Amino acid sequence: MYDVLTVAHPRAVTPGIADGGPQIMMNRVGSVHLSGLSGSGKPINWGDVDAHRFSVLQMVEKALGLVPSTPASATGRSLAYRFFASALDLFVTDEHWWDVRCEFLDTADTYDNEDLGHIRGFASAMEDRRSIEPLGIYGEPLSHFFTLLRDDEPVLVVSIEGRLYRKSGSPIDLMHAYARHGRRIRWMTASLLRDWL
Repeated sequence: MYDVLTVAHPRAVTPGIADGGPQIMMNRVGSVHLSGLSGSGKPINWGDVDAHRFSVLQMVEKALGLVPSTPASATGRSLAYRFFASALDLFVTDEHWWDVRCEFLDTADTYDNEDLGHIRGFASAMEDRRSIEPLGIYGEPLSHFFTLLRDDEPVLVVSIEGRLYRKSGSPIDLMHAYARHGRRIRWMTASLLRDWL
């Protein structure tokens, strides 16, 4: 929302919970803000994050409890995020500008629930949004949907439940696609985005 990616346990962004736990807010055009962590008073600029990435990542992972003792199994949610990371990596040198945006637009000033309107062109995503349990600060379903954009045009939509939506056709279950491609995220991503490669 408004160029900030927040990583936190859902309770940390649920209204009415006094101490929801630590969170990290990454401002795409500014700095990294840590909340509820020791030494979290001063933002970290992206240059420092890059210079000390491993120590910063280890601190954040430990504080948020993100360090598994054994390799975690893939979930619909983890595959959604891994798909986007893989897609952006795949197109990092492309002549077109690629981006990922949450469908929910937080106006930050008015508390009005607005959406970016990207999923309106994806009929099956529009249908699924009616049956999704509300999530997030305002308890709305739009936070479940992220859009992959190419030069500001929506290419596809992925829900955090691990469903990929194209403008036509049935949704694709990322877990099934991942298994079909031998649990190789780059192969799956390349297959799903072959029309743009």
